[in-house]
Amino acid sequence: MDVAHLELEEQYKKYCVECRCALRTVSARLENLRDEMEYLSEKRSPFVSIDSRVKSFESAMKKCTKKGWNTDIDTIKSEMRDVAGIRITVPYKDDIYVVAKAVKRQPSMTVIEERDYAANPKPSGYRSLHLIVEMDLYFMETQKKIPVEIQIRTEAMDLWASLEHRLRYKNTDPSPEAVEKFAELAKELAAADEQAMELRDFRKAEEGDDDA
Repeated sequence: MDVAHLELEEQYKKYCVECRCALRTVSARLENLRDEMEYLSEKRSPFVSIDSRVKSFESAMKKCTKKGWNTDIDTIKSEMRDVAGIRITVPYKDDIYVVAKAVKRQPSMTVIEERDYAANPKPSGYRSLHLIVEMDLYFMETQKKIPVEIQIRTEAMDLWASLEHRLRYKNTDPSPEAVEKFAELAKELAAADEQAMELRDFRKAEEGDDDA
């Protein structure tokens, strides 16, 4: 391992400290939002879970290689906006947009990019709504804007993504048959998401309920 690689790894570790600070701040805002929305709805929250992670150095290097980016800290900071990531899972597909709308209203978080793979899935079958938000953070000697990627998806979408990640991690070059099966599974889970909303609405209509 050469000196330049070791130096980059050290620079990345320092940047990860800033990313963890951003994650704690954004996560706290989202937890507050979840509590408020649960209180206002009285019966349920549009949140199932909120999880966060900082991308490992090895994963960052793999992404640089895949994207054809220079492997230097300036490129990572400017191009890799998902070093700090938060995943929100929700019960129903339409809850994705309820949560996204609430996030966009937060005055302390500026949405700088949105990609709706829930409505327009990737060819692989991946579905999720991505928001890139920037937080103003105050450190000991400076103020910085740190990007955080927020992924909002249903539990079914999260199941697909977890399976795909686990199996692709073991096989980085899956066969066309495996790719096709994953795409088929994504369609089946998407249909299940639609049926779940229909069942929810059917129950609400039967019970004369305003919120389920």
